[in-house]
This record gives sequence, structure tokens and C-alpha cells, in this order.
Amino acid sequence: MTIAETSQNNKIIFVLTSFLLTLFIGNNVIMCSIYALEEKRMGRGNYYQVIGIKPNIIVLGNMVPWIIISFLSTILTFSLSIYAFHLSFLSSNLYEVISIIVLLTIQSYCIGFIIAYFAVIKNNIKTTFYIFTLIQFFSGYIYPVDHIPMPFRFFVYMNPFFYGVDSFRQSLHLDYDLDIPFYIKLSLIFLITVLLLGGLKIISTRKWQWDDA
Repeated sequence: MTIAETSQNNKIIFVLTSFLLTLFIGNNVIMCSIYALEEKRMGRGNYYQVIGIKPNIIVLGNMVPWIIISFLSTILTFSLSIYAFHLSFLSSNLYEVISIIVLLTIQSYCIGFIIAYFAVIKNNIKTTFYIFTLIQFFSGYIYPVDHIPMPFRFFVYMNPFFYGVDSFRQSLHLDYDLDIPFYIKLSLIFLITVLLLGGLKIISTRKWQWDDA
């Protein structure tokens, strides 16, 4: 997507995309724990375990409708905001943008599922908010990474979401932090997604504390 060459336009798009991406990814992460804890509260977690259904299938079954609705509402909000603020841009990197969104969606589910494991153990949704707050703080979503003190930037570069958001901004020709070719960055995001899927598989094979013992 090529943004119209106006600084005010770019600033609004930067804030808008940062907010909506944070909202979309954050809601996916949090909803994984909410659905997992709901299964535990209803006593269905033990039942599914007895009949051989793995935890990742349990949570994913709940998450698919949510992700679809959340994605569509995010697109609608973005479109309405573009119209309301009279912003203009041309679609030229549509496939790249879609690829990033898909990978970020998978990452948000994987990380949300991994965090949900600890939320179920603690039987407390606060665990999810504590962990995600740290991820969000060291993400570069709302403000550029160069505003973060140098000793803490290590946590930013260890944040898997950072690379997806940075690539998304680069595809919109906005400010971005990593000055490397886009397709190398996209390959890095894909590698991170594969590693997170591996972590999801490992966590799913662990014993989940579906009871309150």
C-alpha cells in the first residue's frame, strides 16, 4: 500500500494501525485464556482430556469464530476511520500485507495458548494480563523503539510480535525500525511462527490442570 505523501496522513495512519494491531493481537491472546478458563469452570476440560481431545484443539475450536469476527471488525474500523479522516492510499502490496496479518494471527493464537496454560494452572486470568502487558510494553506498537532506553531494547528484539508489526508498517511506507530488506524480514517472521507452533505443540502435550486440585 502506498500512502499519500502527507506527513499528517502518515502520522494518523501510524497511530491507527498501531492501535488496531494492538487491539487485534491483544484480544486474540487474552481470549485464549478466557476460553480455556471457561472450559475449566464448566468442567469440560477433564471430559475432553478423557476422550482424547488435546487442549490446543479445545481452545482453537473456540478461537476460530472469535478471530473471524475480530478480524472483520478490525477491517471495518480501519475502513471507517480512513473514510472519516479523509485519508488516501493505494493498494500495491496487498499480498504482503495479507501474509503479515495471517502470520500475526497465528502468532497471537500460539502465544495466547501458551499463556493460557499458565492461566489454567493459576486459575486466574490476571496471569494473562500480566504477561501480555510486558509483551505489549516491549513491542514498539505505540511508540518507536528508539524511544526505549538501549539496555531494554533487547526485550523488544526478543518480542515475536515486533517483527510483524514493523513489517506491516514498512509495507505501508510508514516509520519502521529494522532497516533490512522486506522479504528477509518476512522470512524471519515465518521462522518465528514455525517456532511458536512448535512451542504450542509442546505445551499441548503437557498435563493441563483442568480440575481445581
